[in-house]
Amino acid sequence: MKTINRRTLNQTLASVLDSVLDTGEPVRVEGRDGRAVMIERAKAETTWERWQREGKIRPGRQTSAAEWRSRPKMTLPEGETVESILDEIRGEW
Repeated sequence: MKTINRRTLNQTLASVLDSVLDTGEPVRVEGRDGRAVMIERAKAETTWERWQREGKIRPGRQTSAAEWRSRPKMTLPEGETVESILDEIRGEW
């Protein structure tokens, strides 16, 4: 990993950024006070990560077996079967 000081970064910013983008090698930039930052190429954001950032999806939560058993059961309307409902949805009635 390459290390440069702030002055060098200030004078050669474009070439430092191009180098990081081309090679993928990060650059450490140090100040006179000893503090430092890293410049590195960002990884591509996946669709999943973008949806999480935008709040379109959220992590699931664990559900215990007792919670599953306590949920209300779905009942079909009188005289209906699963097959008849699926046929209606498919347009086969």
